[in-house]
Formats: sequence, structure tokens, C-alpha cells
Amino acid sequence: MNKPVTQFIVSILFIVALCLAIRASESDLWVGISIGSFVFLGLPFLILSWIDFGDHLRSLRTTSMPLQILIFIFGIPQALFGLGSLGIGIGIVLWVIYNSFIEQQEEYSGGFMTLGLSPMFIGFGLFLLLSAFKRNKGV
Repeated sequence: MNKPVTQFIVSILFIVALCLAIRASESDLWVGISIGSFVFLGLPFLILSWIDFGDHLRSLRTTSMPLQILIFIFGIPQALFGLGSLGIGIGIVLWVIYNSFIEQQEEYSGGFMTLGLSPMFIGFGLFLLLSAFKRNKGV
């Protein structure tokens, strides 16, 4: 079995195990630990393995209709994730431009250096959007 397939299956099993741990926990401490593990370990691992598995599917040479449907299904969350990242980056840029040139809000205390990671968000979002449904070269 290929590595992306294995990682995707493991991530789903990890999410299921964390959900069962949350359900079975009786102590508030263990519920908190399980929910924290779900949010900070399970979901990021699932998102990354989902994107990696979708990339693996897009690199396959077969062009059957079920595979094309599966590629489309696996591309939707990646495109939404890219759209969210792009929106955050553009929002930060617009916030800085508005506060620098139009009207400075009380909450705003920076200049152009407050753009920070917004170019990275924009670039990453564009990359995810453009690669969500594009077929890769065959393996």
C-alpha cells in the first residue's frame, strides 16, 4: 500500500480513536486532553493527509469515471482551505492599506511591516487553489 493511502487511513483511525476517547472519558481532565488532542493533533493530521492523498490520486494515470469523481471530492476541501488562506491574506493586506491610507483605527498600531505573514497566506492559498483539481504527471 502506498504511503499517502496508509497515512490517510491512519489519520481517519486516529480521529475515530480520539472521538471514542472523548466519549468514554468520565473525568473532565481526560475529556479536555482528548478534545485538545482532537483539535491540535487529529484535525491537522487529517487535513495534511487528505491533501497528500488527493495529490496522490491526481498523479495516477488511470482516467476512470469513479477515480475522477474521487479526485473531485478530495479536491473540494483543499480548494476551500486554499480559499480560506487566500481570504485571510487578502483581508490582512486590505486592513493594513485601509489603516495606512484611509483612516487609522484605534486598534491599529502598525505600519507596512504589519503585513507580516499575509503574502505567505496569499501564496499558499493560491497554490492550494490552483493545485486542488489539476492533474499531476503520472507516477
